[in-house]
Amino acid sequence: MMAREEYIRRVEEDVVNLQRLMRESRSAEIVVADRRRIELAKALIPQLRGGGRITPQMVEFAAKELGDKKSASGYIQRFIRSLSEWREFDQAILARLIEEEASTLRDASSYLREVCGVEIRVVGVNDASDKIRAENAIPLKPTITFLRQ
Repeated sequence: MMAREEYIRRVEEDVVNLQRLMRESRSAEIVVADRRRIELAKALIPQLRGGGRITPQMVEFAAKELGDKKSASGYIQRFIRSLSEWREFDQAILARLIEEEASTLRDASSYLREVCGVEIRVVGVNDASDKIRAENAIPLKPTITFLRQ
């Protein structure tokens, strides 16, 4: 298992990389979506440093800290959905969780369930060399399917 400080350092690196991509992007829609994710990540980092795991309650807390109490559940949904959607930035986070927080995909499914409150369905996997793909994600209860490719 990766040490907490190493995980936090990687999250901070992801934030910096995402900020760089935002500056280079010409799409206002991408910039707005990514800015909210950066703000949320920044709000979560102090909570991670406090020794807790990421939970929906922490995401809600982060949303409130950002001053958007009315749409706290929307932040929770977007945060958890970001773990299961197959986009470049999200893929890096999900792959990192699987590769560095778990020795096998079965361990990864347990980790994601425990840390993120995400229900996992594991299909046809034997070891950590299996490829991963998210399919048919449902907000708050996404199903992440691990498929051999």
